[in-house]
Amino acid sequence: MDMSNNKISTLKTKDYFSRVKILNLSANPITVIDENVDRLNHASHIFIPNHSLETLPESVQFLHPDIFRFGKSGIPCNCDNIWIGDWIIYNSASEEFPLFCSNSNNTVFQNWTLEIRNCEPYTRSTNHFLFSLLTFPFLISLIGILYCFRFELIILKRKCDRKRHKRWEHDVYISFDENNKLVLQFVIKLLYPFLKSNNVSAYIPCKDDCPGKMLEENITENIQKCKTFVLITSDGMYEDKPGKTETKIMEYYLAWNYFTKGVIDKIFVVKYDRPKKKDFQYRRTEAIYRTGMGFNMWNKKVCVYQAILELLQER
Repeated sequence: MDMSNNKISTLKTKDYFSRVKILNLSANPITVIDENVDRLNHASHIFIPNHSLETLPESVQFLHPDIFRFGKSGIPCNCDNIWIGDWIIYNSASEEFPLFCSNSNNTVFQNWTLEIRNCEPYTRSTNHFLFSLLTFPFLISLIGILYCFRFELIILKRKCDRKRHKRWEHDVYISFDENNKLVLQFVIKLLYPFLKSNNVSAYIPCKDDCPGKMLEENITENIQKCKTFVLITSDGMYEDKPGKTETKIMEYYLAWNYFTKGVIDKIFVVKYDRPKKKDFQYRRTEAIYRTGMGFNMWNKKVCVYQAILELLQER
């Protein structure tokens, strides 16, 4: 294909270039060759004398240097172009049609590449690549760790950026499994009277819900009216119980959402029974517990009532 004497400054390779065997670009002031030059992979000769190139596209490395005829017009020998010399050397290019350095008379590009002692930009880019290669596993591990502790990070951020809501109507909203007789007895007969005797206003859903309102409406309205949400977890709390499981799940999600947005001040977990990994929202609940916002009932060193009271009175 003869494209000589066409005043071409930018060589834009087309799809049909893949069928070209010989390409003549003589007498064209070419300054740029586009990145698709590797389409000339079937060419045996590319004549490109009298050019004004400052560099070559990196995709030229998919071609063999011997197919090019640059003539006396060279390319600047500098650190940005040192890879061109490596490309020529790596492919054991013939010395019959060399590429010259345009900024150094009669210096062949590969000879300059071999003689250069220090090329900071090239070294820097190589080191950057090696550094990236070595740090990639570390970054993957770090992302994995951050993902595993995502709930803890949310809680800690919320603690550091505690927003004060309007004056709450109640000090605490207590969520628990009303179908568990032991837990129900603990809340109604022991915990609630204790809190009341210490001037703590507690909202108990099964006791204080407004008659005539939808259950979901009661939950939505009253959680955000309480300063603190206390979740008392127990075995089977989130097992399939018609009309009850959905309520407990809704309470949990609303409380978490209100806490992260600053609508309620604190969220707290009391483990009545030992949790299992298959429990509903186990990871999130454990995150609340691990960040110092919970305790377990079987810990004999902790006075349950006093611990809850101190939490609620904490500013």
